[in-house]
Amino acid sequence: MLSYPQLVTLERSLRGARVLTVYLHGGTHDPAARGVWRTDLDRSLRDLRHWLDGSPHDEREEFERCVDLLEKRLAPFAAGLSSPGWLGVFANGVVHAVERLPVAMPTLAVWSTGLCVAPYIRALKAARPVIVALVDSRSASVFRYRAGELESLATLHAHATIAAPAHMGDAPRPRFHGGVRGVTARDAVQRARAAGTERMLRETEILVATHAALDGIAVVGGSPRVATHFAVMLTQSVSERVIHVEHLSANATHPEIVSAAQTGASTLRDGADLRRIAELIGIDASHGCAALGPAATRD
Repeated sequence: MLSYPQLVTLERSLRGARVLTVYLHGGTHDPAARGVWRTDLDRSLRDLRHWLDGSPHDEREEFERCVDLLEKRLAPFAAGLSSPGWLGVFANGVVHAVERLPVAMPTLAVWSTGLCVAPYIRALKAARPVIVALVDSRSASVFRYRAGELESLATLHAHATIAAPAHMGDAPRPRFHGGVRGVTARDAVQRARAAGTERMLRETEILVATHAALDGIAVVGGSPRVATHFAVMLTQSVSERVIHVEHLSANATHPEIVSAAQTGASTLRDGADLRRIAELIGIDASHGCAALGPAATRD
């Protein structure tokens, strides 16, 4: 799948060219619907031919050459597409890009000057890694969800170093009586376990931040108290790309983790979009560069 820089490079290289961009919707589990993309594509190509009726002869020939390239690439998929989506980019008698996509696309064919890039943005979002951390006081399990696939990255454990109190097994020291002994031992154990949990969370923070990199999203679940604390820790390293999903338990199943990753990522993306809109309005409104609402936009 194309990365964002690769997509930008491809778009720039085709800005002055006549391009046939094709997106397909595939990967359906319903056998009766597996050929729907073919019907929709044929309809879209037929509409383009009708639209090109009045165009110069050389443009119509160029379009048909691109369609021929498209049909050759689609020949292996007569029984249906095996992926949720598909992209083909053809221009000047050359195949510029053909790839399966991890998310479903609307089936459409676009003949335009330059690449039709907007639908691809959804696929780019799906390619961003979502790092899921399930934490409690004893362990942390870290997963990566990307392009529809869930992968286990690591499981870390809290190791507590517990030293026996110095007086245990010896005669009590002066001014030390047996009633203090149990409470002191319990406190020492609790402190050691808390320190072990904190070390584990710090190691998990480094792991999550490393895999989230510059654009990944972090989803936190597990024990409510520990998960809340860990989410706060993560905000120091991955900023606003962290969300605590309270209903996601430390023993969540893979389908539950996938659902939380999808929902959490969507929530964070929506929040980032709204913040960006607010920034644009705040920056441009005073200069007359922002239009708010349908009426102002039409004007």
